[in-house]
Amino acid sequence: LGLEVADLPAMMAANRRLEADIQDATLETGRLLDRLETAERSARTDPLTGLLNRRGLMEALKRAQAAALERGTPLAVGLVDIDQFKRVNDQWGHAIGDEVLRCVGGHLQAHARKLAGDAALAGRYGGEEFLVLLPGLPLQQAAAGLDACRANLARQVLRRADDGASLGRISFSAGVSQLRPDDCGDSLIDRADAALYAAKRTGRDRVLPE
Repeated sequence: LGLEVADLPAMMAANRRLEADIQDATLETGRLLDRLETAERSARTDPLTGLLNRRGLMEALKRAQAAALERGTPLAVGLVDIDQFKRVNDQWGHAIGDEVLRCVGGHLQAHARKLAGDAALAGRYGGEEFLVLLPGLPLQQAAAGLDACRANLARQVLRRADDGASLGRISFSAGVSQLRPDDCGDSLIDRADAALYAAKRTGRDRVLPE
């Protein structure tokens, strides 16, 4: 073979070092990929509520639109705004305001899943606004379901965890739109926003379809 017997131990040692180096490189690559995935997930997640943020929502909406158009199924979108949220912050402080945001976000997410299954989701669109995606639901059914979610929340009296003090009732207003063949994400949300504005203008604590 052209190799001296004396060379074999040295070659075996070199091979072991090479294998160890490959293992180290593989582990480091795995760690880098994990960190990259974590960073990507963080970039799409609202740190306060743990729900999708605006970026994550727009990506999810794009996928939901494509799926709805491909399958010929409806897609409804609700834009939700907590009523009189500034008063909550002014009266109870921003820490309580943050708890209210988490509470409303979790409430919306849970009810969205009940209405439209695992493909449904809610995320924090910005400030005290949330976006709810309801694939498979036509406009009126989605609006009625979101209104039931609103009524359920409005009946609950929120209390401060440390002393049980009543924070009163929290309500929200919402507008709902339905996907059209020529829609982009912005146009779909704009129509939901117009319906939300109408709900605010006519007294709050209500859900209106486009």
